[in-house]
Amino acid sequence: LIMEIGCGQRTEVENIFNAYDSRFSRFKGTSELHKINTTGGEWTPVSIQMFEVLKKCVLLAEETNGAFDPSVGTVLASYGYGLPENFIQPDTLPTYRDIEFNDRELSVRIAKGQVLEPASIVKGRAIDDAGRSLLGAPGFLINAGGDIFTHGPFEDDTLWNIAIQDPLNPSAVVVAVAVRNAGVATSGTYQTKGTHQNKEWHHLVDMRTGK
Repeated sequence: LIMEIGCGQRTEVENIFNAYDSRFSRFKGTSELHKINTTGGEWTPVSIQMFEVLKKCVLLAEETNGAFDPSVGTVLASYGYGLPENFIQPDTLPTYRDIEFNDRELSVRIAKGQVLEPASIVKGRAIDDAGRSLLGAPGFLINAGGDIFTHGPFEDDTLWNIAIQDPLNPSAVVVAVAVRNAGVATSGTYQTKGTHQNKEWHHLVDMRTGK
């Protein structure tokens, strides 16, 4: 929902999200991330944008003692979700410690069978960039799959009212949050989920245990 902006600004926002998706999508065979995920064990030249994001992922993994780990893509791929071409499940779950960086050559190497998924950082960066492109507008809200960014007022100088869905009841709301110039982000086991080999899975994984 974008208040009082022109078609040119809307197009710019769409272009920003498309550019991030083209580079960082785990599902597109033409993306830079897909190339990294399918050349495990080999040094792969990367863009500075990819290099910075993966470095940030490793830093956050260190800060959380591995609870957050971009290697979560390996677990999700084992469920068939975002399965790379020729994926072979590794005997031991790789972690952020298996990601190597060559600062001089601007290249990255991951373990064989390791699949990176930096979406948690990438989505936030895309929203921030999109928001900066709209700062001339008096008020707007960007909603990217549960990650929300607000700037300025809603109608008649009121706050933006964000309803938080009840994880156990899609038609119910657990709380409403009134915000301005702030972000709201949620995640749950009730959205990205599925069944693989008769077992249910979802995308929230504690990477210290792989469960």
